Amino acid sequence: MSAKMTTFSKVDVSKMDLSEYEDEPVQQTPHPSQQGISVDGMGDMGGGMSGAGLGLPPDDEDEEWKACNCESRDKGTKYDLSKGKKKIIKKLIRACPDENKFEPNPQKGWEVDLVYSAHLLTDESLFDEAPDSSPKKYIIGSNKLPEGVEKALRTMKSGEICEITISDPQLAFGAEETPSPLPNGPSIPPSAQVRYRLDLRQVVECDSLAGGKIKRRMLKKAKQSWETPQSRAEVCVSWSGYLLSDGAQFQAETQYEFALDDPNVMPFWKLALAGQMKRGEVCELEVESVLAYGHVGSAVLGVPENAAIRVTVSLDGWKDVEVLGPDDRDDAVLKVVHVPGEGWEKPKALYEVVCKFHVSQGGVTLFEGGERTLALGAFPAEKGKDGKYIRTELIGEVGFDCDAITAEASAYTGGALIGKALELQIKSMQKGETSEVRCSHAFIGGDCLAAKRMCVHTELVGWSKVEPVPHTNEAVIRKVLNEAPKDSYERPNEDAQVTISYTARDAATQQVIKEERELTTTQGEGRLLRCVDAAVREMKKSEVSLIRAPAAWAYGAYEASLIDEMKIPAKAALANVEVTLELHGFVRLKEMYDMSVEEKLTAQAKAKERANAHFKRDELRLAVRQWERSNSYAPSNAELAPQPEEDRARAKKTKVACFVNIAACKMRMGEYEEVIDECTAALEIEPESVKALFRRGQAQLAIGELRLARSDLVAAAKAEPKNKGVRDALQALKLKAEEVKSRERAAYGGMFK
Repeated sequence: MSAKMTTFSKVDVSKMDLSEYEDEPVQQTPHPSQQGISVDGMGDMGGGMSGAGLGLPPDDEDEEWKACNCESRDKGTKYDLSKGKKKIIKKLIRACPDENKFEPNPQKGWEVDLVYSAHLLTDESLFDEAPDSSPKKYIIGSNKLPEGVEKALRTMKSGEICEITISDPQLAFGAEETPSPLPNGPSIPPSAQVRYRLDLRQVVECDSLAGGKIKRRMLKKAKQSWETPQSRAEVCVSWSGYLLSDGAQFQAETQYEFALDDPNVMPFWKLALAGQMKRGEVCELEVESVLAYGHVGSAVLGVPENAAIRVTVSLDGWKDVEVLGPDDRDDAVLKVVHVPGEGWEKPKALYEVVCKFHVSQGGVTLFEGGERTLALGAFPAEKGKDGKYIRTELIGEVGFDCDAITAEASAYTGGALIGKALELQIKSMQKGETSEVRCSHAFIGGDCLAAKRMCVHTELVGWSKVEPVPHTNEAVIRKVLNEAPKDSYERPNEDAQVTISYTARDAATQQVIKEERELTTTQGEGRLLRCVDAAVREMKKSEVSLIRAPAAWAYGAYEASLIDEMKIPAKAALANVEVTLELHGFVRLKEMYDMSVEEKLTAQAKAKERANAHFKRDELRLAVRQWERSNSYAPSNAELAPQPEEDRARAKKTKVACFVNIAACKMRMGEYEEVIDECTAALEIEPESVKALFRRGQAQLAIGELRLARSDLVAAAKAEPKNKGVRDALQALKLKAEEVKSRERAAYGGMFK
């Protein structure tokens, strides 16, 4: 141990009586990073490689699964639909013509159009067929067809033709003689085996809604669409209506536009459309009177009271109405999208957006905002001489620019909070989107009519990304001036070699402080401004960014002598800066698994040096992050085994130092459990480390684990008898123990009088 360490003095602890502190050795819990992880087998890896795990059918259902998904190449293939008992055999004659289009197998309650013929298996005599070979309608599950035929139908798709052989009479016509369905056809003998040829022309999906009060038939499915209108959507339909009793038409086909949540609209519309129909779909609905015109009927349309109706409806389109705000039950702000945007990104707080907007109420334009560039969600507190902001503290929820719009529009809108509504709207939009928000008086305020919502109509033209640079505590802000090509995804990692150009200016005066062109350096090496070092890791190749940073993240981080050496004005150390930064290219540091032992040792040492620099600036969490990174680079014992003793000792010393230094930071943060973990990890490597024993003892004392604290501090005192810090900690331990005993005596002393 060095005699110059400031936390120690030359007090001779060897003259102290340590017996009162000594106790039996205490087992400490290992640091999580030191605990072994079993790799025998692969643990619970999803239950092995069974067919079910891969989304395949179980073996005993494989035949039937294949029969439900026939392709052209399967022509002539036979399938047993009775699980190997050969009671129902399906032979494919023609698969569904359009194999690229998803066609469902018929389900119970669905309607099918079927052309068929049926023969006795014994003599091939025809006993049934569709009249004039025209399709006949059946409802799956209605028991109008033999059980074996329905079983086969459920494996078919629209356009498919197959031959079905039923050898089990119980799945055909049973043990009794059955008359032929044909006028002059032969009767079906008892226990007959039969063969059907089935030509499935059409499958109509049928289901029921609202507890069976609405029955729906799908006449035309949507093409490659999955979206459905939401419960507040404004929809456009084409529809016609008929009385269910006699088929009389009461409404010729017409177009109808309405809001699904309009209380004046008949209930069946919302139940049948919201979350149900897709754009371009055509359905037929049978609706009970309670969800239609009810007990009143409609004299204008000629709908009697309590009449059930049949409606044919085509969903032509809709505009979803979205509730903006944390609670979707609160309709204070409703958003309607008129022109969808592109991509998936939406602007965030600090982004600078370009938009066009105007404000209206009751169809009358109140304020024409025109095209604006706005900063969202936050604004800096000070301006430089040129009017540009130079500080980056975040103030309030609404950006200064949006607040300014509220003030500008106030005379036209009665003081309504237009900026508040505009910002909420923009943060929900995609690039190129045109939408409006309809705001209640309770939300937007103002002196205008409270009964009518005020609307903000906005087109989001585009934006520049503005965001805090990670790991700078939001002190450094980056604005993207020129984005990287769309096919660019990679960013530099820590310690990457980067090639950059930059111009650093005083944010207040815009005077150039320093310029560099085509500079190649290593990220994190210390040759760059701290703000540039942090920001370059967020950039992509060919990207240009504007970096705004306070002095502490710019030249204020340098020593005065270095400022002179760099030939930079001394006042630059006090200046907030704006840096125009371009990333020309980079070479990422090797991933850890590709590094040699020497490369890992070098990276380990560099990360430790970087952490030490953060610690000197009192940036504890950044220091901890780099010490942890240093330890992650440390070669394993197996990798170090063949290396020279010097390398093994260096790796061990660096790793122990990082654990102990992390513990020192955690101690200052009051995170005592983590102090104990870090010190335990250090002691696993170097059991005699006095710093680790001392700091773990301090942490144990802080959380009241006096016995554990005594064990560590006594061990530290024996190893370094002249350590004043250890002596003081032992004295504090003694006082704490006496305090505990005193409390116990006070609590229990009266029990034995």
